[in-house]
Order: sequence, then C-alpha cells, then structure tokens
Amino acid sequence: MEKLGIRPDLLITQIINFAILLFLLYRFLYNPILNMLHERRERIREGLAEAERVRAEAEEQRRQYEQELARQRQESQERIQRAMQASEEAREEIIAEARREAEQIKARAREEIEYERRQALEQLRTQVADLAILAARKVLDGAIDESVQRHLVQRFIDEELEKELA
Repeated sequence: MEKLGIRPDLLITQIINFAILLFLLYRFLYNPILNMLHERRERIREGLAEAERVRAEAEEQRRQYEQELARQRQESQERIQRAMQASEEAREEIIAEARREAEQIKARAREEIEYERRQALEQLRTQVADLAILAARKVLDGAIDESVQRHLVQRFIDEELEKELA
C-alpha cells in the first residue's frame, strides 16, 4: 500500500478520526438536528391545527353572520309587510269613515229636503185653503159656513196632493 502512497498508520488514524467525527456528529449534531426537526414538525402540525381551528371558527362565525343577516332581512321584510298592512288598513278605515260620513250627510240632506218639502206642502195647503175659502166666500156670500168650507177645501187639496204624489 505504500506503493500507492497510502500509509497504514495514517489510514488507521484517519479511520479513527472519521469514526470519532461520526460519533461526535451523531452525538452532538445529529440528535439535536433531529430533535429540532421533530420540534419544527410539531410546531408546523400545531400551526396547521390552529389554522384549521381558526378557519373552522371563522367559517362558523361567517355562517352565524349569514344566519343573523338572513334573520334581520326576514324581520325587516315582516316589519315592512306589517307597516304596509297597517297603512292599508288605515287607508281602508279612512275610506270607510269618509263613506259613513258621506252617507250621514246624504241622509241629513234627504231629511232636510223632506222636511222642507213637507213645510212647503203645508204652507201651500194652507195658502190654497185660505184662497179657496176666500173665493168660495165671495161666490157663496155666506151660504156655507166657514168650517164646512175649510173641510171641503182640505179634502180637495188632500185628493189633489195624493194624485200628484202617486
């Protein structure tokens, strides 16, 4: 081996040094690196688990937010619907009240017209009776007494009014 330029004592020393170096690397570097890699792997796993937990929590919060938003929209729609219904009911009530008042006004007007008509007929009856009595008095010059004349004229007026009203 010496012909190849290899010295056996150096080779053995080199092998022993290499074995010591391997032992030292294994003892002081390999295990700490493995431990560090293992710890890093655990931290990554924990970080991923935490990220998944946060993602799930965020998803749950988003779902709750959407549910709350949907509930709020539904409540708003219901409030709008109730307000529209209340306004429609109020409008119908106002219209009904206006119709009732209009009917009352019409009824009062009819009553007043009827009252005025009766009053006018009564005045007309009285005037016609007075005129008829006066005319009859002039014609008969006292042949029939006034109460009989009034009765005859009243009967005549009643008959004429019944004909006209019928």
